[in-house]
Amino acid sequence: MIFIWRRVLKLCMLVCTLLALVACTSGAVGSTTTSPTLTAQPHPTRATIAPGTLLYRADWSQNLAGWQGASVTGGASGWEVHGGNLQINAKGDQVITAPYQPTVQNYAIEVRVRISSVTQDDGGFLIGAQKVVGKNGYLAEVIGLRKPGSHVYAIHPQCDVTIDPIDAMDSPMLTHDYEPGYVWHTYRLEIRGAQVVLFVDDQLSSHATSSQTRQLSHGPIQILDNNTSIEVNNFRVTAL
Repeated sequence: MIFIWRRVLKLCMLVCTLLALVACTSGAVGSTTTSPTLTAQPHPTRATIAPGTLLYRADWSQNLAGWQGASVTGGASGWEVHGGNLQINAKGDQVITAPYQPTVQNYAIEVRVRISSVTQDDGGFLIGAQKVVGKNGYLAEVIGLRKPGSHVYAIHPQCDVTIDPIDAMDSPMLTHDYEPGYVWHTYRLEIRGAQVVLFVDDQLSSHATSSQTRQLSHGPIQILDNNTSIEVNNFRVTAL
């Protein structure tokens, strides 16, 4: 009898063991492992400035406001401020440098200029940026101005924009006769990559492209004057 009960007990234990194994197996099959969820991180973006954003505006209401004037040939600077306008009345070559340089790739310079008088034939003025390492410069120029009544052999003043140095232009200079008179005109330079475009009173006047550099200079931006009395106002730089 004891032998039989032992066999029954062993059989019960065996059945219980098998049931436990089945239960464990079922649990393993039915269980799932939750993987950690990875949250996509946004890529950092470069701060952009909307086209048309005003980057700089000259304020000559009190003084030169950081603009640095000088005589190219030496001597005292003839640049002054009167009535909120920048003025130059000295003879010879004079230059004044803006205290601001654009930090965006594409930008526009807009300035109003009025000629007061021409003190010597072949006068004029230029607006542009110096060439720097790896970037050619550019110059918008109104040149060949003469004293009233001194035009000879149908020679007239000219207006154009060029690359500095001039031999870096990828095409011949686009220039034309231009009579600015003694009234206000708005000159706008648009710099995009290696190209500069000049508008005069919202009309396309000239353009030039560098064949050497992919980007034109960001400054220093300067106004140069040659034997011409001019007034300047509303100088501003905007993003393109």
